[in-house]
Amino acid sequence: MWPYGQIGDASARYALAKRTYANHPHRDINDWNNDPLQAVRLGLGGEVASTLTPLIEKHQTLRSGLATFFGNEPYVEQQGVTAAALSKALVQDYDGVLRIAAALPPGWDASSTAFIHGGSKVSVQAYGGTITTMGITAGSTGGIAVGNPWPAQQVEVSTAVTRAPSWYPPPAQPHSQSPRSAAEPTWFTRCPCRVSAESYSQVTGNAASARAGLERPARHWPPG
Repeated sequence: MWPYGQIGDASARYALAKRTYANHPHRDINDWNNDPLQAVRLGLGGEVASTLTPLIEKHQTLRSGLATFFGNEPYVEQQGVTAAALSKALVQDYDGVLRIAAALPPGWDASSTAFIHGGSKVSVQAYGGTITTMGITAGSTGGIAVGNPWPAQQVEVSTAVTRAPSWYPPPAQPHSQSPRSAAEPTWFTRCPCRVSAESYSQVTGNAASARAGLERPARHWPPG
Protein backbone atom coordinates (compact mmCIF):
# COMPACT_ATOMS: atom_id res chain seq x y z
CA MET A 1 0.00 0.00 0.00
CA TRP A 2 2.10 2.88 1.24
CA PRO A 3 4.39 4.29 -0.14
CA TYR A 4 4.07 2.68 -3.53
CA GLY A 5 0.81 4.35 -4.62
CA GLN A 6 -0.67 1.11 -5.98
CA ILE A 7 -3.63 0.75 -3.61
CA GLY A 8 -6.01 3.42 -2.36
CA ASP A 9 -9.71 3.98 -1.84
CA ALA A 10 -10.31 3.99 -5.61
CA SER A 11 -8.46 0.72 -6.23
CA ALA A 12 -10.16 -2.54 -7.13
CA ARG A 13 -8.04 -4.09 -4.37
CA TYR A 14 -9.24 -1.68 -1.69
CA ALA A 15 -11.39 -4.23 0.17
CA LEU A 16 -8.61 -6.81 -0.04
CA ALA A 17 -6.12 -4.29 1.33
CA LYS A 18 -8.35 -3.53 4.33
CA ARG A 19 -8.76 -7.25 5.10
CA THR A 20 -4.99 -7.71 4.82
CA TYR A 21 -4.40 -4.83 7.20
CA ALA A 22 -6.96 -6.13 9.70
CA ASN A 23 -5.32 -9.55 9.81
CA HIS A 24 -1.62 -8.78 9.57
CA PRO A 25 0.69 -9.91 12.41
CA HIS A 26 3.47 -8.11 14.27
CA ARG A 27 1.63 -4.97 15.39
CA ASP A 28 3.39 -2.27 17.42
CA ILE A 29 6.60 -4.30 17.55
CA ASN A 30 9.32 -1.88 16.43
CA ASP A 31 9.69 1.88 16.60
CA TRP A 32 9.72 2.03 12.78
CA ASN A 33 6.37 0.22 12.48
CA ASN A 34 4.47 1.53 9.44
CA ASP A 35 0.96 0.55 10.60
CA PRO A 36 -0.15 4.20 11.01
CA LEU A 37 0.89 4.98 7.43
CA GLN A 38 -0.94 1.96 6.05
CA ALA A 39 -4.04 2.96 8.01
CA VAL A 40 -3.84 6.49 6.62
CA ARG A 41 -3.76 5.27 3.01
CA LEU A 42 -6.77 3.04 3.69
CA GLY A 43 -8.76 5.87 5.32
CA LEU A 44 -8.91 4.14 8.70
CA GLY A 45 -8.87 7.09 11.09
CA GLY A 46 -9.56 4.98 14.16
CA GLU A 47 -6.57 2.77 13.36
CA VAL A 48 -4.35 5.81 12.91
CA ALA A 49 -5.04 6.78 16.52
CA SER A 50 -4.88 3.25 17.93
CA THR A 51 -1.50 2.54 16.30
CA LEU A 52 0.22 5.89 16.78
CA THR A 53 -0.58 6.09 20.49
CA PRO A 54 1.08 2.82 21.62
CA LEU A 55 4.09 3.42 19.37
CA ILE A 56 4.67 6.81 20.98
CA GLU A 57 4.07 5.52 24.50
CA LYS A 58 6.36 2.54 24.03
CA HIS A 59 9.26 4.05 22.12
CA GLN A 60 9.34 7.85 22.48
CA THR A 61 11.04 7.79 25.86
CA LEU A 62 13.93 10.27 25.58
CA ARG A 63 13.58 13.86 26.73
CA SER A 64 14.73 15.00 23.31
CA GLY A 65 11.62 13.43 21.79
CA LEU A 66 13.64 10.78 19.96
CA ALA A 67 12.62 7.15 20.18
CA THR A 68 14.53 4.24 21.63
CA PHE A 69 14.68 0.60 20.56
CA PHE A 70 17.78 -0.90 22.23
CA GLY A 71 18.70 0.65 25.57
CA ASN A 72 19.11 4.41 25.39
CA GLU A 73 20.32 4.58 21.82
CA PRO A 74 18.21 7.23 19.99
CA TYR A 75 16.31 6.42 16.83
CA VAL A 76 14.49 8.78 14.45
CA GLU A 77 12.24 6.35 12.54
CA GLN A 78 9.30 6.65 14.92
CA GLN A 79 9.26 10.45 14.61
CA GLY A 80 9.23 10.11 10.83
CA VAL A 81 6.29 7.70 10.91
CA THR A 82 4.39 9.98 13.29
CA ALA A 83 5.00 13.14 11.25
CA ALA A 84 4.11 11.49 7.95
CA ALA A 85 1.00 9.78 9.31
CA LEU A 86 -0.39 12.96 10.89
CA SER A 87 0.23 14.95 7.71
CA LYS A 88 -1.28 12.34 5.41
CA ALA A 89 -4.27 11.82 7.69
CA LEU A 90 -5.24 15.40 6.84
CA VAL A 91 -4.02 15.85 3.25
CA GLN A 92 -3.40 13.26 0.51
CA ASP A 93 -2.94 13.63 -3.25
CA TYR A 94 -0.97 10.52 -4.18
CA ASP A 95 -3.07 9.75 -7.30
CA GLY A 96 -3.87 13.27 -8.51
CA VAL A 97 -7.04 13.67 -6.41
CA LEU A 98 -6.82 15.90 -3.35
CA ARG A 99 -8.36 14.17 -0.33
CA ILE A 100 -9.00 16.13 2.84
CA ALA A 101 -8.99 14.49 6.28
CA ALA A 102 -9.43 11.06 4.70
CA ALA A 103 -8.05 9.42 7.85
CA LEU A 104 -8.64 11.99 10.60
CA PRO A 105 -9.14 10.06 13.85
CA PRO A 106 -12.63 10.46 15.35
CA GLY A 107 -12.90 13.30 17.84
CA TRP A 108 -9.50 14.83 17.08
CA ASP A 109 -8.86 18.57 16.69
CA ALA A 110 -6.35 19.59 14.04
CA SER A 111 -4.92 22.63 12.29
CA SER A 112 -2.34 22.01 9.61
CA THR A 113 -0.81 23.29 6.39
CA ALA A 114 0.78 20.81 3.98
CA PHE A 115 2.37 21.04 0.56
CA ILE A 116 0.95 19.02 -2.35
CA HIS A 117 2.08 18.40 -5.92
CA GLY A 118 2.69 21.54 -7.93
CA GLY A 119 3.96 23.48 -4.92
CA SER A 120 0.48 24.42 -3.72
CA LYS A 121 -0.38 24.51 -0.03
CA VAL A 122 -3.49 23.05 1.58
CA SER A 123 -4.63 24.28 4.98
CA VAL A 124 -7.12 22.31 7.04
CA GLN A 125 -8.88 23.03 10.32
CA ALA A 126 -10.89 20.35 12.12
CA TYR A 127 -12.74 20.37 15.42
CA GLY A 128 -13.99 17.29 17.21
CA GLY A 129 -13.18 15.09 14.23
CA THR A 130 -15.14 17.30 11.81
CA ILE A 131 -13.58 19.52 9.15
CA THR A 132 -14.53 23.18 9.61
CA THR A 133 -12.49 24.91 6.89
CA MET A 134 -10.21 23.90 4.06
CA GLY A 135 -8.21 26.21 1.80
CA ILE A 136 -5.79 26.01 -1.12
CA THR A 137 -2.99 28.50 -1.80
CA ALA A 138 -1.75 28.10 -5.36
CA GLY A 139 1.86 27.27 -6.04
CA SER A 140 1.48 26.77 -9.79
CA THR A 141 -1.06 27.12 -12.59
CA GLY A 142 -3.46 24.38 -13.58
CA GLY A 143 -6.51 22.77 -12.05
CA ILE A 144 -6.63 20.62 -8.94
CA ALA A 145 -9.06 17.71 -8.64
CA VAL A 146 -10.62 18.04 -5.18
CA GLY A 147 -12.63 15.30 -3.54
CA ASN A 148 -15.57 16.62 -1.53
CA PRO A 149 -14.35 17.06 2.07
CA TRP A 150 -18.00 16.64 3.19
CA PRO A 151 -19.38 13.70 1.18
CA ALA A 152 -23.04 13.99 0.11
CA GLN A 153 -23.18 17.67 1.11
CA GLN A 154 -23.03 20.90 -0.86
CA VAL A 155 -19.84 22.92 -0.65
CA GLU A 156 -19.23 26.67 -0.89
CA VAL A 157 -16.09 27.82 -2.69
CA SER A 158 -14.90 31.39 -2.08
CA THR A 159 -11.71 33.41 -2.03
CA ALA A 160 -10.13 35.19 0.90
CA VAL A 161 -9.95 38.52 -0.95
CA THR A 162 -12.87 38.88 -3.36
CA ARG A 163 -15.32 36.86 -1.23
CA ALA A 164 -17.19 35.88 -4.41
CA PRO A 165 -18.79 32.56 -3.45
CA SER A 166 -19.87 29.75 -5.71
CA TRP A 167 -21.43 26.42 -4.88
CA TYR A 168 -21.17 22.96 -6.24
CA PRO A 169 -23.32 19.95 -5.35
CA PRO A 170 -21.86 16.66 -4.14
CA PRO A 171 -20.05 15.43 -7.26
CA ALA A 172 -19.90 11.89 -8.53
CA GLN A 173 -16.37 12.75 -9.63
CA PRO A 174 -13.83 15.04 -7.91
CA HIS A 175 -14.49 18.75 -8.41
CA SER A 176 -11.88 20.49 -10.58
CA GLN A 177 -10.78 23.75 -8.99
CA SER A 178 -8.50 26.22 -10.74
CA PRO A 179 -6.18 27.68 -8.09
CA ARG A 180 -6.00 31.44 -7.65
CA SER A 181 -2.84 33.41 -7.02
CA ALA A 182 -0.91 33.00 -3.80
CA ALA A 183 -2.37 36.35 -2.69
CA GLU A 184 -5.91 35.06 -3.06
CA PRO A 185 -6.35 31.64 -1.38
CA THR A 186 -9.47 29.61 -2.11
CA TRP A 187 -11.72 28.45 0.75
CA PHE A 188 -13.95 25.38 0.82
CA THR A 189 -16.69 25.20 3.46
CA ARG A 190 -19.72 23.04 4.07
CA CYS A 191 -23.07 24.63 3.29
CA PRO A 192 -25.07 26.30 4.75
CA CYS A 193 -22.14 27.87 6.63
CA ARG A 194 -21.03 30.80 4.49
CA VAL A 195 -17.42 31.88 4.94
CA SER A 196 -17.98 34.62 2.36
CA ALA A 197 -20.39 36.32 4.79
CA GLU A 198 -18.11 36.07 7.83
CA SER A 199 -15.67 38.66 9.12
CA TYR A 200 -12.02 38.46 8.10
CA SER A 201 -9.08 39.08 10.43
CA GLN A 202 -5.36 38.74 9.85
CA VAL A 203 -3.50 36.70 12.44
CA THR A 204 -0.81 38.83 14.07
CA GLY A 205 1.77 38.47 16.81
CA ASN A 206 0.02 40.93 19.12
CA ALA A 207 -0.87 39.70 22.59
CA ALA A 208 -4.51 38.74 23.13
CA SER A 209 -6.62 41.35 24.95
CA ALA A 210 -9.63 39.12 25.62
CA ARG A 211 -10.40 35.44 25.96
CA ALA A 212 -12.36 33.99 23.06
CA GLY A 213 -15.20 31.53 23.61
CA LEU A 214 -14.54 27.90 22.79
CA GLU A 215 -18.03 26.99 21.64
CA ARG A 216 -17.08 27.47 18.01
CA PRO A 217 -13.55 27.21 16.60
CA ALA A 218 -12.19 30.45 15.14
CA ARG A 219 -11.23 30.60 11.49
CA HIS A 220 -8.15 32.60 10.57
CA TRP A 221 -6.30 33.13 7.33
CA PRO A 222 -3.49 32.51 6.68
CA PRO A 223 -3.19 29.56 9.07
CA GLY A 224 -0.33 29.61 11.53
